[in-house]
Amino acid sequence: SSIFQRGEAAKGDRLTQSETAFQQFLSSQPDHPRRSEAKMGLGNLLLTRGDKSAASAGTPPTNTAKLQEAAGFFKKSEELFLSTLQELGPKLKELQGARVADDQADKIELRNRYRGEYSQAQLLAAYAHQRFAECLPAGSEEQKKELQAAEKLFTEFYLNKTRADGLSGRA
Repeated sequence: SSIFQRGEAAKGDRLTQSETAFQQFLSSQPDHPRRSEAKMGLGNLLLTRGDKSAASAGTPPTNTAKLQEAAGFFKKSEELFLSTLQELGPKLKELQGARVADDQADKIELRNRYRGEYSQAQLLAAYAHQRFAECLPAGSEEQKKELQAAEKLFTEFYLNKTRADGLSGRA
């Protein structure tokens, strides 16, 4: 058991070090082309920390402090994913079809990467919101409201993705 505990402590330390490195990069590189990728990495790391805290709350959850800790991680990750969408929106608009010539392979590649990250951020924001809602008191009005909000985010993602796939299939 002590080997497992040491391994878990080391993993927690590595997560903390990674989180710090991501935050330092983001604060020092406001215009870096891979900024959205770093935000996605940090958001995923926070989801992992939230999952870890939620799991240690028990099944069914009895440790409310761990559940609140998990909710905090999920909320922070959702905020990161939503801010990624805000940052990528104008960049994608700048790189729209007619504004990028066929011979500008680097811009086309960047646009495709940003599109993928945008879709991923939308989906992960919805997932993070759902995980946040699952940390609220089971069956409470607040939990029901937040689960409905998560469902709405998933539906919007699906409808936007389906519409975009249909349009790109016709182009």
